[in-house]
Amino acid sequence: MNQIQGALSGTTYGLDNLSTAQMAQIGQATFGSSINLPVNTVTNIADNALRINFVKSDGTSLKTMDWAKSGAVKGNAAGSSVSGSSLWTLASGDLTDVQNQITTALNGTGYQLQASGNTLTANQQDVIARGTFGTQVYISVVPTNNETSTIVPNVTINGVSNVLKAFNSDATNNGYDTNAVLTNVPTTATDASTVTNLSANDILAISKNSDKLTKFQTWFKTQYGDSTKVAAVNALFANSALSQYIFDKAQDWDYGPGTNGTSFPATAIANQITGNAAMKSMKSPIYPKFDTNGNISWHQGNYVFNFANSGNYGSNVNVYYNYTDTPLTTN
Repeated sequence: MNQIQGALSGTTYGLDNLSTAQMAQIGQATFGSSINLPVNTVTNIADNALRINFVKSDGTSLKTMDWAKSGAVKGNAAGSSVSGSSLWTLASGDLTDVQNQITTALNGTGYQLQASGNTLTANQQDVIARGTFGTQVYISVVPTNNETSTIVPNVTINGVSNVLKAFNSDATNNGYDTNAVLTNVPTTATDASTVTNLSANDILAISKNSDKLTKFQTWFKTQYGDSTKVAAVNALFANSALSQYIFDKAQDWDYGPGTNGTSFPATAIANQITGNAAMKSMKSPIYPKFDTNGNISWHQGNYVFNFANSGNYGSNVNVYYNYTDTPLTTN
């Protein structure tokens, strides 16, 4: 395909893809013989413009752009030959102009001119320089480099997997969940000045004061003093905590870099996680479980790495952890 497109460079004809029939025709041909392939007439190229077709490594077209030069004449070459070299070149100002336009055209496509960057190679410049205004040329592009993939941890609980979010444990919470999930708690239960919403961290503070704990438990028994209601409250705290993992600076949730769009195996991600103790095994924030009398026991989820998916550079990749519950201390 690249040779066909190269032969059509500098003409007003093009062929972006080979059909199944055309590929079969080429495959059945013998060396030393010839075949005829229909090509497309390219239209709407201004007389002072050179159409540049960007072609991916599989021969398919990525996109096109028209580079127009003020004062250029149809049929004239865009560049010139250089003494002592087989490669043609563009005038300095033209090279800068076309390079800038190509950079803009390829921005956001995931492709660039060469593996080391987005600068025209001598061979690419030769193709453009030999092109004549009013026609088209083809130049190859490659996927952009240096893309990383974000590793996304998921936990599987009761056969259902959910994404885990990072929780920052610090001196203000000491690892206790800070999501306020118990809502509309009255002032009589907390000694607060207004109705409040409570988190596990708030429950911890209440539990450390015997007077406040007594008031809270009295209210709790009135509000949630049967097994169905207390189970619903416990689920609120558990679901919140078990949607998070305690972040550690030693964790590395980026994989790469690598060529954008190219694949990597699941084993590569698994090796990164199992080689990092802070990622191989993790913990949830601490959360409470209540009985119908408002007594509190503290629990924490343990996450142990199970398996990873394969992926492509530049896209997120999922990994999965198994879960077990660990009881901590009880008031």
